[in-house]
Amino acid sequence: MIMKLKDGKSKVLTFSYDDGVKQDIRLVEIFNRYGLKGTFNINSGQYLPEEAEPENEYARMKLSEAKALFTDSQHEVALHGYEHKFLKELNEQETMFEILEDKKHIEKTYGVIARGMAYAFGNYNEQSIECMKKCGVVYSRTVFGTDQFEFPEKWLEL
Repeated sequence: MIMKLKDGKSKVLTFSYDDGVKQDIRLVEIFNRYGLKGTFNINSGQYLPEEAEPENEYARMKLSEAKALFTDSQHEVALHGYEHKFLKELNEQETMFEILEDKKHIEKTYGVIARGMAYAFGNYNEQSIECMKKCGVVYSRTVFGTDQFEFPEKWLEL
């Protein structure tokens, strides 16, 4: 079976960025200027405290900054783990917490249904995949490139 998008295209290029860092603000400005869309994978338990001053552009955004950037945005906000933990090192209960807590906060904060995720550190195992299925996550990105543009066979191992 060949999967196609509604306009008939069968190849896809995605832009996906992790951690909710300050430099995403500039990146979203550029994307918006050129009509590009991206997925921003947020660790909703790792925002920079509102009273803190960022050390550099790689510092995490404050919750207020992320809300201003992504609420009612054309960009997708997806999960990245509540506290950015290595899922392979967690038991099932801890894995469920890491996924569900992030999902709950993302959905409440941005008013979206979070269906995607990027594995923190690209770290996952079969237990992680099973937990994501239980949590309603339908796709997740790894750190492994495919050098291809075809739709994946395993959506929870992009």
